[in-house]
Formats: sequence, C-alpha cells, structure tokens
Amino acid sequence: MKFKLLMLMLLLTALWAPAWAGPELVGKEIERDFSLSELNLAEIAAQAKPLDVKLDSPFGVSETPSCPPSPYRTWEETNTTAYPHSAIGRLFVKQGDQWYACSASLVEANLIITAGHCVVYNGVWSSQMVFVPGYRNDSAPFGLHYGKYLWAWASWINYGDFRFDYAMVKLHSTPGHTTGWLGTAWTEGYYHTWQQAGYPGEPAYDGYRLWYNESAFGAANDSMGEPKPIWVGSSFTSGSSGGPWLISKEDGLKVNSVVSAGYAFCDQMVQGPYFDSNFPRMLDTAKAQK
Repeated sequence: MKFKLLMLMLLLTALWAPAWAGPELVGKEIERDFSLSELNLAEIAAQAKPLDVKLDSPFGVSETPSCPPSPYRTWEETNTTAYPHSAIGRLFVKQGDQWYACSASLVEANLIITAGHCVVYNGVWSSQMVFVPGYRNDSAPFGLHYGKYLWAWASWINYGDFRFDYAMVKLHSTPGHTTGWLGTAWTEGYYHTWQQAGYPGEPAYDGYRLWYNESAFGAANDSMGEPKPIWVGSSFTSGSSGGPWLISKEDGLKVNSVVSAGYAFCDQMVQGPYFDSNFPRMLDTAKAQK
C-alpha cells in the first residue's frame, strides 16, 4: 500500500510540476575513517550484505511488462585487470552500523557513479565508502579507494523517486589513472542493447565475481512520469545495484544508466533510470568539486 501511495504521489508531482522545474542536487562531504585501513578487504566483504531494493508489481503503468521484458544473456568476466573491466568495481558502503555491497564504475580518474540508494537510502547517508576497482575474489589489484564527497538528487533522498536513483562519489585518490575510466551518455533514447556489469551477491551469484548481462530495451515504466525508467531482462540480484549499463559509441563505451531495482513479481527483470538532460548537471558539479 505504501508503495502504491508513493507511486501516486510521484505521478501527481510529475503532472503538476512546472515545465522548467528540475530536481535539486544535494552534496554531502564524508570524513574518512582512517581506522578502516586496519580492516582488510576480506573482513569488509565478509561483513557486507548485498544492498537489496526490490519493488512490488508495477502500479499505474499503461501495460504490465512480460517476464522477462526482453531476452538476455549473462557471462562472468575473469580478467578484471583489463580495460574496460578494470574501471568497474565492487563498492562497500556503511549505512548506520551495517556494511552493504553495491557496484560502481569510474567516469573520471577520481569519480564513480552508482545507484542513489548506495549513497543514501531511507534517509540514511552512507558514512563510509570503499571502492575496489577490478575486484575479484577479495583481490584488490588497484587498491582500495575511499569516498570523499557524495551527490544525490533530493527527489530520491526525500521521496524515493526511482527516476533519479543514481548518484556520484568523489574519491580521495585517482585510480582511473591506472585503470582507465568510462565515458557517459545521456538523452540517447530508449531503444538500445545494453551490457550491464556488476557484482550480484545473491544466488545464483556470490558477490565475489564480476558478471555481465546483455539485454535490449524491454519496456518503460511510465507510472512515474518523465523521465521513464527502463526495464530490461536480467538475472542480476542484489549487490549489482549501481553497476553501469554500457552502450558502445564511436568514441568508446559509455555509461547510459545504472542497475537500480528488481521486482518481486519477476526475478528476470531489472530497472535502470533514464539519463535525461539533468544528468550532466550532476556530472559537471561532481567534476568541479575539489
């Protein structure tokens, strides 16, 4: 019932909002806990739970999607030290007293993109973030990198608006100079085939290995207004949240969405936000942050 009321509120907000209104961007600095260096990676990974966001059946959509909404195929990537896999990593976040596991990717030498709920969830901001590019089986070939500054949309923070379930994190260090980083693309339309990447952590996955899922556009979630989130076929589970959706352009691979949420009625479907014209506002603000 709460979810249905939330969807109704979002729909009414989308219909009544002035055409010129854009979402508010919120930034937050976090203090690095230097005692984290006393924890080894295996200890953090053992404590971390895959961050789970699973929605009920779609409410208020014009047409319920099929399950899966599009065909898909998955494969494990073992060579995580080679680009572009090196630019993707496991992200450990501490919310309250609990460590959780997400996925993320570098979009600048010291800037990662992930899901909004990996940065702030149910009003609780992550107090610590540890990004491990090229992660595999508790190996950190490019080291551990700590979050410094976080950005999320107020509509996500305050209302759980899944249209804006993506966020960025500035790091204290610059792993991208070694790993390389991915480009970004927005306002690209809906009809693509994406390769989603991440570290799903629930059966039939374990969170310790990098997986890819390839699927084409299945349907758009039109229950929330514009920009409509995207539905695709996928077997990804919790822990893949924040992993990039990649499209190939002439000048390289681009992050065009992130893994946002799954659905209880269909375990072969994931949702990702559509990167509209608001996206570069977050990107440019994050890049400019010292």
